[in-house]
Order: sequence, then structure tokens, then C-alpha cells
Amino acid sequence: MVYLFMGPSCTGKSTVAKALQNQLSLTIYEGKDYLRLAKNQGQAYACFSDILLKASESEASHVIYRLAENTRDFSHEMNRLRARGAF
Repeated sequence: MVYLFMGPSCTGKSTVAKALQNQLSLTIYEGKDYLRLAKNQGQAYACFSDILLKASESEASHVIYRLAENTRDFSHEMNRLRARGAF
């Protein structure tokens, strides 16, 4: 399952994400954290896409993705996941 928190600054996204992380042993990615997954952006995107896809298909794997605002990166990523049938 993928939990997504988006919204303006200071609206409680991090507070809720941390509470869920403590209860469900979740992995939290924030903004462009995914760039640390590989040496270049393209590989990092592919790696993060796989993580999100696996989490979206599994009841046991949970990921939180927190963004301060609707970004182009997020829109692009969601379109890729939809194309792969994640949701």
C-alpha cells in the first residue's frame, strides 16, 4: 500500500506520516529522496517506480511518499504507475 501526503507547508503531513510509520513500520520518502536510490536520476526514477509499484500491489509492503506540493515529478511518477497498472 502506498500512502501519499501532499499539501502546503505546516499542514501536518510529517506528523501523520511519522505516526503511521511508528504504527505500521513504514518507509517514508520525502520529495526527491528517491534520487539517493541510484547514481543518476533516470535509474533512481526506475528504482523508485518499482518500489511504489510493489508497495501498491502488496498488503504487506507499505510506503509513505510525502510532498510539500504537487510537483511535476510526482505527476510524472503517478502517470508511469497508472500506465503499468498499479492503480
